[in-house]
Amino acid sequence: MSHLVEEYAKSCGVYVGEPIIKEHFYPVLHDKYITVHTDAKDQARSYSHWEIVLQLLKKPLSENNIKIIQIGGKESKRLPFIDQKITNCSYKNTFYIIKRSILHLGINSMPAHVASVYNKKIVNVFSNIYPECARPYWSDQRDVINISPDFSNTKPSFSNTEIKKRIDEIKPEEISNAVLDLLKIEERTSYKSVFFGKSYKSKIIDIIPNNTKGVSGKHVNIRMDKSYNLEQMSVIIEHNKSEITTNKPIPKNHLKNKNIICVNYVSDTFDKDFLSNLKDFGIKTVLLCNEKEKINKERARFFDYKIYLFDKNKETKDNAKKIGEINWNEINVTSSRKILSNDKLYSSYYEISKNKNDLFLDMNWVMLYYSTHE
Repeated sequence: MSHLVEEYAKSCGVYVGEPIIKEHFYPVLHDKYITVHTDAKDQARSYSHWEIVLQLLKKPLSENNIKIIQIGGKESKRLPFIDQKITNCSYKNTFYIIKRSILHLGINSMPAHVASVYNKKIVNVFSNIYPECARPYWSDQRDVINISPDFSNTKPSFSNTEIKKRIDEIKPEEISNAVLDLLKIEERTSYKSVFFGKSYKSKIIDIIPNNTKGVSGKHVNIRMDKSYNLEQMSVIIEHNKSEITTNKPIPKNHLKNKNIICVNYVSDTFDKDFLSNLKDFGIKTVLLCNEKEKINKERARFFDYKIYLFDKNKETKDNAKKIGEINWNEINVTSSRKILSNDKLYSSYYEISKNKNDLFLDMNWVMLYYSTHE
């Protein structure tokens, strides 16, 4: 498969030459470092798990006196686990920083090809194009590891946006191990990723109204379906913009609060008066019918509402199939979402109940992995 550079050269009737790059000095604090570039101008190249990659690299690199320097555009957000962020300089300054590095890690973008001109070791992460078409062209291929999703069955999209980002199919430990391989660092992490829910990085708070302490947040979800406590619900709403998930109607006098932004109503048969009250107060309402046999009847009763099917048993079975066999004694479950229950914080409902079905129902919000140490 031809490289894009070769195709351009053929179309223009010229030979592929060696690029000439002019760099300008920039004061770098460290002598021995790798560069990391994660800025993606398009959604398809935006990898979701850089934080985990860098966390896995931090310890073995530090033990070998190797620093991590982030490069990129001026608007780049600081990555965790780096030693220095240099994103406020010119292209020529960036070229100088790359030239002095011992390895470059990042998405398929300009810095990777600049590193190739300088014959640097490179770990290049692809998403929507075959690596053969855009690999670092001027490198000794022994110094380059190109990583991409498995394109053997589903071909690359060649699109800037994807409904399901293929780049997130790449496991973070594959990227971190590639860096350590090129640097000839033998230490390997025991980390093994199993599953990433699409919302596991969302920072929200679920509150089960069974606490003695108050809480405040920009947006909280009150789980009345877990503990139906109107008094606590009202206290929480007074101090927080709130979404409520309930399987029972809530009295009208408890709905008179502008902090209620949405109500998720889960039931097999919906209460007409409750829905009428929600409509009167202008509260956004999501209806979830948990009985497949009754959903058509409920849709006929409330034809002006969109009613979704919430089949708990089917969702549990489908999600169990997604992740396959689990070693329940060793699996780790984490999430950016936090759950407050009985004055304690949890990352998942499985952590509270130890019920496997609670984990399968919660898959959208969690990350699963194995590790002997964190």
